Amino acid sequence: MSQGCPAMPRSAAQIDAARSNGARSRGPRTPEGKARSSANARRHGLCARNVILDDPAEQAGFDGLLVGLRAAYRPIDAQEQELVRAIAHAAWQLRRAQALEERWWDGSEEALSLETILRYQARAELARARAMRELGIYRSGTLHRAAEQPAAKATPAGRRPRRGIPALPANPRA
Repeated sequence: MSQGCPAMPRSAAQIDAARSNGARSRGPRTPEGKARSSANARRHGLCARNVILDDPAEQAGFDGLLVGLRAAYRPIDAQEQELVRAIAHAAWQLRRAQALEERWWDGSEEALSLETILRYQARAELARARAMRELGIYRSGTLHRAAEQPAAKATPAGRRPRRGIPALPANPRA
């Protein structure tokens, strides 16, 4: 409607037609259609909750990153696996933000300001640091890690030395 014309009242037939057309539209129903429509508003993927992989090369790159992080951290349970995946997701987001920044400096990225790109980089760095910190906290609080490490050797007096403090030699006069 233009601003100068008064609104025309809708007829009962128009209202019924609009209602029946709206009732038929239920959005995508197949998994492919749902995946396609979920990416409708995506411009750069830096705010996405899931990892955005546009082509097979990106999929291979992310899979390689994840394999490398799993080899480095060696998660042993589902919680650790989830935290390693969060580290990989944040690292991938950081790579995407850095690539956007490089394109911005080259002049080929005009959709986002440098300030916005740097904000996304900082967000990804914080997410990665948070996931790494949570993994460290989780590992320090779990007992199943102790089973992997050999038990500390007892001192001659039968006591275990405190961490960071070397055990005193046994008293030769005793």
